[in-house]
Amino acid sequence: MAQDRVSGQGVSPRGPASRQPVTIVLKGPEPSRLPERHPGMSEINDGALLRLYRAALLVLIGSALTIAGAFYFEFVLGYAPCKLCLTERIPYYAAMPLALLTLMVPERAGRLLLGLAALGLLYGAGLSVYHAGAEWGFWTGPSDCGGGTGPNPSNVGDFLNTLQTTRVVDCSTAAWRFLGVSLAGWNAVIAAILASIAGTAAAKS
Repeated sequence: MAQDRVSGQGVSPRGPASRQPVTIVLKGPEPSRLPERHPGMSEINDGALLRLYRAALLVLIGSALTIAGAFYFEFVLGYAPCKLCLTERIPYYAAMPLALLTLMVPERAGRLLLGLAALGLLYGAGLSVYHAGAEWGFWTGPSDCGGGTGPNPSNVGDFLNTLQTTRVVDCSTAAWRFLGVSLAGWNAVIAAILASIAGTAAAKS
């Protein structure tokens, strides 16, 4: 009768070797294996993208402020821009949409756009150096460079009023200086800084 009893511990009564507890391990389905990623690669990519976006914002804001300053001198203070002054604005006009698009496209395309902006701003810096040199008398400015275009006066009275309120600036004459540097000189500094920011961000990976 004792041999027919089953132990309360759930083991067989056949011998000492059979009294060891039985462990049952339930194994679920194996999770799908994800592709291995290099440690720190995500952080590196995110950091590079952040630097690219930061540079694009600096170029966008810097270009907008520079153009706003040019408009202030032209429309508020009455300084009519010369031919070179108008040409020096073109790189900023191009850099603003390029920087804005950089914030909306993938990283590789953004680097290309910032690289184009850097080239344009670098050209603007070189043109401003040439303009400032002509103002200092280091070399001769363009012969066809005079006052910028503006609204034509309808009569002699309007023409006289325009002469009193508008300051026509020649390319070889610095109409305004700050710390001894003309507007063309400051434009060269600003364009060179923005070109360096855009070019560095476009080159770094």
